[in-house]
Amino acid sequence: MKITRTQLIQIIKESMGRHYQTKQRGYHQISDRMKSMANAAKRQFVRDHPEAVVKIDGRQGWIIVNDKKAVNISSTDGQQMSIENMVAQMKQTNAGPDADMDGTSDADELRAIADAMDGSSSDAELRAIADMK
Repeated sequence: MKITRTQLIQIIKESMGRHYQTKQRGYHQISDRMKSMANAAKRQFVRDHPEAVVKIDGRQGWIIVNDKKAVNISSTDGQQMSIENMVAQMKQTNAGPDADMDGTSDADELRAIADAMDGSSSDAELRAIADMK
């Protein structure tokens, strides 16, 4: 009588009984619900920012925007998150570290000030004006 691979696995499982452990989900892996929410946030963000590269790292629990970790979506985070919150964090990461909460960077604000002053000021003067606000 020939024993197949499936039968052999079944025999081993029966002999080990309660000591046999199935592969469990990793500590940082995301749930199916969070994965679908992350995909929805990704679609919404890419619609607004087509130049951005967005990836979902399901094993480590992160949404990655332009090779930067943007949103922690792992089950260890402990907080419930909405799609709007995810998109807001992705926009903040995409805008860069010097961006304000509204998504504008300091360079954008300096350009706006320079345009308002008709370009008659130096960069040092513009930075001093920006620091005052």
